[in-house]
Amino acid sequence: MSQFLPIVSVNDNPDFYGFWPIVCRAWQKFFQVTPKLAFVTSRPETDQLVVRMREHGPVQLYPVAPGAPSHNQGMLARFYLAAQQGKTEVTIEDIDTVPLQETFITRVLQQRAPGTMLLVGSEVYARTKDAGKFPISQMTGEGYLFNRLFSVGRLSYVEWIALLLKHKERFDHQENPRNALPDGNQRFSDESLIRCWLETTHKGFPFTAIRRGVNVHRDWIDRTWWAVDQDKLTAGRYICCNFRRPMFMNNPAGIEELLFYLTQPKGGVVWLGKTEEEDERIWKNLREFQQAHKE
Repeated sequence: MSQFLPIVSVNDNPDFYGFWPIVCRAWQKFFQVTPKLAFVTSRPETDQLVVRMREHGPVQLYPVAPGAPSHNQGMLARFYLAAQQGKTEVTIEDIDTVPLQETFITRVLQQRAPGTMLLVGSEVYARTKDAGKFPISQMTGEGYLFNRLFSVGRLSYVEWIALLLKHKERFDHQENPRNALPDGNQRFSDESLIRCWLETTHKGFPFTAIRRGVNVHRDWIDRTWWAVDQDKLTAGRYICCNFRRPMFMNNPAGIEELLFYLTQPKGGVVWLGKTEEEDERIWKNLREFQQAHKE
């Protein structure tokens, strides 16, 4: 399988941007690739948080555009960054999700037909009001496909958000990027917006749709049913982790073991020339990173 680029995004919320160090470490461990982060913020390039974040991986800053809540832009910015990647194969993920093994993602990405957008797991919405949507996780394609689907062209980030704000709702209210509530039926959903495009203005867009084909309650560590089986973890039988937000909320059982597993070199290989002592220091300091810049 050729190399791919994971892209995540976030707004200026420490409960979310605090995941960035462990996200980088996880992708480096299992796929030897460092993700890119789209960071929606008013902070300057010289801001100490920005400098510190770039110690872990590349961070592209985008201003908070007028008209859309920053938490909505914290979802949308990943697609804008993906649209800048040309012929590079990009896979989209959430900032609070990390892989825990190679097998699942490798199998999924190998099923994508070149020149098509990979959509994974639409069956989870079958026979519901959300039928036609698909989870954003593992949405994968060349950068130029993201540019086409999201109508980026040569627009600046602010111009692009202004274009999205002109969208007229078709299937549900969650298509609207202006929605201010972060949760519930009045929230914004990028899944809703993309469903609308694929069934209207972008009907016929080339995509490869596949089933997820896993039992998430068995195969995921998830904030909804949080539990960590240490033996299963170290054997590589979990697929991914969807962290609690914030990561250390109520000190969930197994969190330190999970972080230690993610930050230990695979097969004794030290990442990027760093020492194992430095890796251990990094995972122990994750809590401080997440809290350090709260205002």
